[in-house]
Amino acid sequence: MNNDVTYTISIICEYGEERKDIIEVQYYKLVENESSRVPVSENLQIENNPVDTSDELKTEFEPVNQQHHLALFHRVANSQIRKIVLIALLNVIILGIFAGVLFVLVFFGDKSPHSNDKEGTSTTVSQLTSTIVARLTSTTTKTQFTYTTVPSLSPLPPDGCTPRSNKTFLFAYSNDLPFELINNAREYVVRFVLSKRIVCYANRRFDSTDDVIHYHKSREEMSNSVAAFMPNSTLQFPSRDNGSDVLSLIRSFLANKECPLCGAIVYIVMRRYPNQEDTSDLIQQLRQHHIFVNTVTDTTPSGGSEQSLMCEITQATNGFCDFQATGYMNNDVYQTIYELSRVYQIVTRSYWISGQGRVTTNTFIRPFQTDETGPMSIVITFQNHGRDSNFQSSNYAIVDNYGNVSASNIFKEIDGNSMLDHPILENNAPYQIIVNYVYASSKTEVLEVKMYSSFPVDSWLPYPDF
Repeated sequence: MNNDVTYTISIICEYGEERKDIIEVQYYKLVENESSRVPVSENLQIENNPVDTSDELKTEFEPVNQQHHLALFHRVANSQIRKIVLIALLNVIILGIFAGVLFVLVFFGDKSPHSNDKEGTSTTVSQLTSTIVARLTSTTTKTQFTYTTVPSLSPLPPDGCTPRSNKTFLFAYSNDLPFELINNAREYVVRFVLSKRIVCYANRRFDSTDDVIHYHKSREEMSNSVAAFMPNSTLQFPSRDNGSDVLSLIRSFLANKECPLCGAIVYIVMRRYPNQEDTSDLIQQLRQHHIFVNTVTDTTPSGGSEQSLMCEITQATNGFCDFQATGYMNNDVYQTIYELSRVYQIVTRSYWISGQGRVTTNTFIRPFQTDETGPMSIVITFQNHGRDSNFQSSNYAIVDNYGNVSASNIFKEIDGNSMLDHPILENNAPYQIIVNYVYASSKTEVLEVKMYSSFPVDSWLPYPDF
């Protein structure tokens, strides 16, 4: 402190009640040339007057009253708690979203049953939702029908066989048939069977005393092999009582290790019927590999007893069973090979019918093809044996979802037991096939409808009961 300057000591205080108290103030001064302090004291008597204790009156060195401190503490504490709760809620939401996304990726990310194997290529589930379905159910109204997707009921075998897998075309022909017919047939195969999914070609002359299946990498090689093993009368079975060995031929093909079995197309031209035999095990093996068995049979047999036995196999494997008179066999061989050049089946239905009536298939959509004017294949068989007098007439029409007829045809006398046609349909349009029929009696007959496309589908169609 400076000399000769007057100082005042101010004390601010607060009491709980109004009364007079004594405050004692002591201060010291240093006496010159002495080391001791001399106390100076005064007794001050003050009244307890109200004092403004608001924050504006306090400096940073002044103590904050207890109540104000507690209020401030509660505000800070509450704010921190709210922040902690909010952060916890955000964490829970983020974890929930992450778990949901992970579930979707795991559950839906790889549902496709298609896998790659030695017999073919594969497809994925994402394609499954974007590609055109092969088959749809429908509810028909007078002018328009609706449709929903129907998955294949045929389970995939363990090796992952799908319609897109690489496949084999087997051409088998009876030794009882004329040379010219088989010579034409091999040319039709070279001309029409062009699918890139067919990676192996095989041929076999059966109903002979000494023959095996020959396997090739091209249809030209197969054609040359057929030319080398044309029908030979010296190798024919000695008696009409001998049934065809066509079933042995099929079993031999199932045992092969050279060419893929998945989705194989077995095309058989025959004249001799097989004798009675249980084929249930054989059918199961064929179905396991989704092998299609198709036959064209001369209605003038050279032997054997069971005309319908091969039809049971073709029906059970979603193939067709065509019968034709000798004079028209070349026409049916030409037409059926052309039918099978479109290797993807998109419609297959079997009906047990009699009398007069109509059948309507489920709705289908043609697989998208870049050349929209490219034809498809349709095969309608009216009986599972050579045509007889019980069949009277039939016609078919393909209609869109507005009832417009897109294609139609009628049965002709030269058609044998089937109609073979090549309609042109539009991309991405739903269709149904309507077949009208007339039989002379109440005898039950089998009517089958097949349709084929050159462009791939992803699902096998269901098999009928047998």
